[in-house]
Amino acid sequence: MRTKIFILLIFISSTVLSQTVEEYQKRINELKTQKKNIQYQINSLNNDLKNINEQIRVLEKNKSTIQPQFVSEDGIKAYIGETGGILRQEPNIKGHIIVTLNPNEVVYVQSERHNLYLKVNYQGTYGFINYTSLKSNPDIDKLMTTNTSVKNNTTQIYKVDTSSPEYKRLSKIYGHDDAVKIINHKLWKGMSTGQIRESVGSPVSISRENSPKGLIETWIYNDKNIKVINGSLDSWKIK
Repeated sequence: MRTKIFILLIFISSTVLSQTVEEYQKRINELKTQKKNIQYQINSLNNDLKNINEQIRVLEKNKSTIQPQFVSEDGIKAYIGETGGILRQEPNIKGHIIVTLNPNEVVYVQSERHNLYLKVNYQGTYGFINYTSLKSNPDIDKLMTTNTSVKNNTTQIYKVDTSSPEYKRLSKIYGHDDAVKIINHKLWKGMSTGQIRESVGSPVSISRENSPKGLIETWIYNDKNIKVINGSLDSWKIK
């Protein structure tokens, strides 16, 4: 009886040990498969890395052969105002548009002036831009007052204190007639964006769209809408 029990115990132990070894081996085989897959991925990524490094090397080499562009920074450094600006070939509103400038872009103002248009250097390209498209700059204000501004005739008489600092400033920039109208908060066709702001203030918002005529802006106020085409007042509507 004792012999039978002993043999039975040996059989049971052997069976349990055999099952445990099989489970271990199964797990080992799974891990080896995972290791093989990971090693394959590592080799593939290493090849990708080599390709990327080679592309970087070629691009760096090509870049080194390109001569850097020199952009002259002569003149008075100025920034385009919040409504943007238009660089033209000729110093007038009908001048061919070279490029439309975004707010805060940099231009270098030259000493050449044609009424409200100043010659500027924009990234190596020279053209003309309306003075009112630039952010306030004391050096440019001084340049604008070195020559007599062109005066336009007005058919309506408005009251103004010619001794006031506001009149003196505006008349130096725009001339007597336009200064008088601005002080009296008037609008007229053809006035510049700067004159509009001086006359009726900044709009609540501005919407822009490109058209065959050029850049069309709608300046929205609480009591009116003003239509500006290529930096010049075209029309307005009272609400």
